[in-house]
Amino acid sequence: MSELGGDAVRGGLWATAEKVVSRGLRLGRYAVLARLLTPEQFGLFGFAVLALTVSNRFSELGIDTALIAREGDIEGAIPTALTLQIARGLVLGAALFLAAPLVAAFFGDPRAVGLVRLVALVPVVDGLHNPTLVTLDRSLDFRTRALITALTDTANTAVAIGLALATGSVVALIAGMLAGTVVRAVVSYLVVSLRPLPGFDRGEARRLIDYGKWLTGTSILAWLTREGDDALVGAVLGSASLGLYRAAYQFGRSPQTEITGVINTVAFPAFSNVQSDARALQEGYRRTLQLVGALAFPASVGAALVAPVFVPVVLGSQWVEMVPVMQVLSLTTVFHTVGAGAAPLFQAVDRPDLLTKIKVVVLVALGALILPLIEAFGLVGAGIAVMASVAAAAPIKAVVAAWILEGGLVEQVAPLAPSAVATLGMAAVVAPLVPLVPVSAFGLAGLIAAGVVAYVAATALLDLVGAGTFDLAREMVTAVRG
Repeated sequence: MSELGGDAVRGGLWATAEKVVSRGLRLGRYAVLARLLTPEQFGLFGFAVLALTVSNRFSELGIDTALIAREGDIEGAIPTALTLQIARGLVLGAALFLAAPLVAAFFGDPRAVGLVRLVALVPVVDGLHNPTLVTLDRSLDFRTRALITALTDTANTAVAIGLALATGSVVALIAGMLAGTVVRAVVSYLVVSLRPLPGFDRGEARRLIDYGKWLTGTSILAWLTREGDDALVGAVLGSASLGLYRAAYQFGRSPQTEITGVINTVAFPAFSNVQSDARALQEGYRRTLQLVGALAFPASVGAALVAPVFVPVVLGSQWVEMVPVMQVLSLTTVFHTVGAGAAPLFQAVDRPDLLTKIKVVVLVALGALILPLIEAFGLVGAGIAVMASVAAAAPIKAVVAAWILEGGLVEQVAPLAPSAVATLGMAAVVAPLVPLVPVSAFGLAGLIAAGVVAYVAATALLDLVGAGTFDLAREMVTAVRG
């Protein structure tokens, strides 16, 4: 394996560790808070978060991505990047404060006004973080990234749970988010050597914004496709339903979001470094897809299978209505995985516009289906609409990736086959056990153990006939040691 490949693998393992720790803290926090707060309170928090995310997405400048993709030294662009960040944060904070009554009117709940105004502090603080953090991504230093994430999530968890225990108020959720943002901003100046002051260079600003303009469009479409369904669920079905739906998404699609997040974080700078080497790019994409399939397929299908036991055991009986939609959202990952490596590939070859154009397809499919399906099937209808939109985009991503890599479509998706077959074997073992086990921690642990053993055994059998999944794992270990 090349030096770059070894660096990417080491970075990938640290990025994976970051996601595991982060996801563990977040899901642990969610599970504890689900016992302290109600679905309706989580839905009210969801109103505020949706207002925050829509403002973030619709004003995304793509500065970090532009800095990562730029060849050569980026130090001269950092002061301008910091100024743009600060200005954007102040504008977003003011806009959220002023727009709070409109958000409350959209969701039909006046309680959202105060929560939106409180969450308006988040972008103001976040705008102060050190943009030099992108050098960690450029150098594949995900060990430091993991430290930052752990500190941020620990602060969020401690504050949110502490206030929820003390007050039982939804404000605890926003206070935790704000605490994590403050910690990230402070730590960002401690872990890198360059501590810039704001500055402004018109040429640098133009270069940064010009690169990010397609990413801005992609960011807007990403919000509409990822959280537009949340907004409609909240507006049509109310805060309690939104709380259930967001929890189903959090636990149902967390395997996909975290695994894909690791891939995008590691693959983008790795692909950027070899963008002129067609063979290295092809091999990197193939291995990326093989790895994501090996992790995402069993995790997503497994989550769907154990959901009837998982939800009452981990979250409590007041959340059981989310089980069917959690299962639908979990299975959505199967379609998403087919094009999982496309986003970092498109960005690395300087074609971020392709992401925007493909997301238009997702948005059209989602927009055409979601309201009729919500009205017909409630929360499950929203999940089905999301699945259909992801399924529509998957083959397009695969075809475009094959075109960029100058290879055949079958050749590009073939690395997913062994994991798909092994996952079917796992499902054949676990599915009959679900109605037989007790709804308890013991029963849940037994299902998970059975799934892990079945998947590993199926993978081992496939490797005997040359599937190569364990070969990839051995190469990763060698790269880390090297």
